[in-house]
Amino acid sequence: LVRLTTPRESEFEFLEVQQWRALVYDNWLLDAPKLLDAVAVFGWSNTDLTRGILSSTLEHEPRYADDLAEALTAWAEAVCQCCGCDPLAVAGGGGGGQMEVWHLPFPTVV
Repeated sequence: LVRLTTPRESEFEFLEVQQWRALVYDNWLLDAPKLLDAVAVFGWSNTDLTRGILSSTLEHEPRYADDLAEALTAWAEAVCQCCGCDPLAVAGGGGGGQMEVWHLPFPTVV
Protein backbone atom coordinates (compact mmCIF):
# COMPACT_ATOMS: atom_id res chain seq x y z
CA LEU A 1 0.00 0.00 0.00
CA VAL A 2 2.86 2.37 0.79
CA ARG A 3 4.48 1.68 -2.58
CA LEU A 4 1.17 2.20 -4.36
CA THR A 5 0.69 5.62 -2.78
CA THR A 6 4.24 6.79 -3.51
CA PRO A 7 5.08 7.72 -7.10
CA ARG A 8 8.77 8.13 -6.25
CA GLU A 9 10.64 5.15 -4.82
CA SER A 10 14.17 6.41 -5.38
CA GLU A 11 16.14 8.89 -7.43
CA PHE A 12 16.12 6.55 -10.40
CA GLU A 13 12.86 4.65 -9.98
CA PHE A 14 9.77 6.80 -10.12
CA LEU A 15 6.66 7.75 -12.05
CA GLU A 16 5.87 11.29 -13.00
CA VAL A 17 2.90 12.52 -10.96
CA GLN A 18 0.69 12.66 -14.05
CA GLN A 19 1.59 9.04 -14.88
CA TRP A 20 0.87 8.01 -11.29
CA ARG A 21 -2.51 9.78 -11.36
CA ALA A 22 -3.44 8.08 -14.62
CA LEU A 23 -2.40 4.69 -13.31
CA VAL A 24 -3.76 4.83 -9.77
CA TYR A 25 -6.77 7.15 -9.84
CA ASP A 26 -8.07 6.61 -13.33
CA ASN A 27 -7.82 2.81 -13.02
CA TRP A 28 -9.36 2.73 -9.52
CA LEU A 29 -6.34 1.06 -7.90
CA LEU A 30 -7.17 3.25 -4.91
CA ASP A 31 -10.53 4.73 -4.03
CA ALA A 32 -12.17 6.28 -0.99
CA PRO A 33 -13.46 3.00 0.50
CA LYS A 34 -10.00 1.41 0.21
CA LEU A 35 -8.39 4.42 1.88
CA LEU A 36 -10.98 4.37 4.66
CA ASP A 37 -10.40 0.63 5.11
CA ALA A 38 -6.67 1.27 5.43
CA VAL A 39 -7.34 3.87 8.12
CA ALA A 40 -9.67 1.50 9.98
CA VAL A 41 -7.24 -1.42 9.81
CA PHE A 42 -3.89 0.30 10.32
CA GLY A 43 -4.73 3.68 11.84
CA TRP A 44 -4.50 2.66 15.48
CA SER A 45 -1.53 0.32 15.28
CA ASN A 46 0.60 2.31 12.84
CA THR A 47 -0.54 5.91 12.93
CA ASP A 48 2.53 7.46 11.32
CA LEU A 49 2.54 5.10 8.36
CA THR A 50 -1.20 5.50 7.84
CA ARG A 51 -0.86 9.29 7.99
CA GLY A 52 1.93 9.04 5.40
CA ILE A 53 -0.21 6.92 3.09
CA LEU A 54 -3.10 9.40 3.25
CA SER A 55 -0.85 12.45 3.00
CA SER A 56 0.99 11.13 -0.03
CA THR A 57 -2.23 10.10 -1.73
CA LEU A 58 -3.93 13.46 -1.15
CA GLU A 59 -0.79 15.41 -2.06
CA HIS A 60 -0.38 13.65 -5.40
CA GLU A 61 -4.08 13.43 -6.30
CA PRO A 62 -6.29 16.09 -4.72
CA ARG A 63 -9.45 14.52 -6.21
CA TYR A 64 -9.22 11.90 -3.46
CA ALA A 65 -10.19 14.61 -0.93
CA ASP A 66 -13.54 15.10 -2.68
CA ASP A 67 -14.00 11.34 -2.95
CA LEU A 68 -13.34 10.90 0.77
CA ALA A 69 -15.73 13.72 1.66
CA GLU A 70 -18.44 12.14 -0.49
CA ALA A 71 -17.85 8.70 1.04
CA LEU A 72 -17.95 10.06 4.60
CA THR A 73 -21.12 12.01 3.85
CA ALA A 74 -22.78 8.85 2.51
CA TRP A 75 -21.60 6.95 5.60
CA ALA A 76 -22.98 9.64 7.92
CA GLU A 77 -26.32 9.63 6.13
CA ALA A 78 -26.52 5.84 6.45
CA VAL A 79 -25.72 5.99 10.17
CA CYS A 80 -28.32 8.71 10.70
CA GLN A 81 -30.88 6.67 8.81
CA CYS A 82 -30.17 3.69 11.08
CA CYS A 83 -30.41 5.92 14.16
CA GLY A 84 -33.62 7.54 12.95
CA CYS A 85 -32.29 11.10 12.93
CA ASP A 86 -32.19 13.88 10.35
CA PRO A 87 -28.58 14.27 9.15
CA LEU A 88 -28.99 17.99 8.47
CA ALA A 89 -30.44 18.56 11.95
CA VAL A 90 -27.49 16.67 13.41
CA ALA A 91 -25.09 19.02 11.64
CA GLY A 92 -26.59 21.98 13.48
CA GLY A 93 -28.61 23.28 10.55
CA GLY A 94 -26.27 26.22 9.95
CA GLY A 95 -23.98 24.63 7.40
CA GLY A 96 -26.04 25.44 4.33
CA GLY A 97 -27.03 21.81 3.89
CA GLN A 98 -23.56 20.54 4.64
CA MET A 99 -23.29 17.73 7.14
CA GLU A 100 -20.46 17.34 9.62
CA VAL A 101 -19.72 13.72 10.44
CA TRP A 102 -18.40 14.41 13.95
CA HIS A 103 -21.82 15.59 15.22
CA LEU A 104 -23.53 12.21 14.98
CA PRO A 105 -25.78 11.29 17.92
CA PHE A 106 -24.06 8.14 19.14
CA PRO A 107 -25.40 6.86 22.46
CA THR A 108 -23.11 7.10 25.43
CA VAL A 109 -21.95 3.73 26.72
CA VAL A 110 -22.02 3.52 30.50
